[in-house]
Amino acid sequence: MGAAGKQCGTCGLCCKTMVIAELEKPKDRWCPNFARGRGCTIYPDRPKSCRDFTCFWLLDPAMGPEWKPDKCKMVLDARTDWLVVHVDPAASRPWEQEPYFSYLTEMAARNIARGASVLVMERGRTIIILPDRGVDLGVVAPQDRIVVNKVMTGTVPSWHARVIAGDSPST
Repeated sequence: MGAAGKQCGTCGLCCKTMVIAELEKPKDRWCPNFARGRGCTIYPDRPKSCRDFTCFWLLDPAMGPEWKPDKCKMVLDARTDWLVVHVDPAASRPWEQEPYFSYLTEMAARNIARGASVLVMERGRTIIILPDRGVDLGVVAPQDRIVVNKVMTGTVPSWHARVIAGDSPST
């Protein structure tokens, strides 16, 4: 059970939007072990990546029912240096809608100074949420780096993001 008595219930969107390496389950496809209305059919024996994941909606008591993944069509994964928003591929840009966009830009503004990012993963693309807008970075490979720079225009800061290609994995 999560914060404020929150529970997954019939939601299982993480079982669709997240990669499960141990099961070779790709992102944005339903896990073969998820049964609609029942949940995970291998829950006691679920892989480590599933055991280690906790939906941010469950953890944050301030997030209301509108943030439950099966309602907002997004799964939030919070880590030390980033908040990743995994979008249901059946939805069309829910992160741009309110109250979601305001919350995500507020999170970006609060965390950008310490180097933490808010990233949206949608249909194979990565969108970084900056304090004032979302920037589509395209397809970002695991070895790539996302760099965010602050540019002062008079007394007002402006943020810019770009991808620096990493070295290809050696063969």
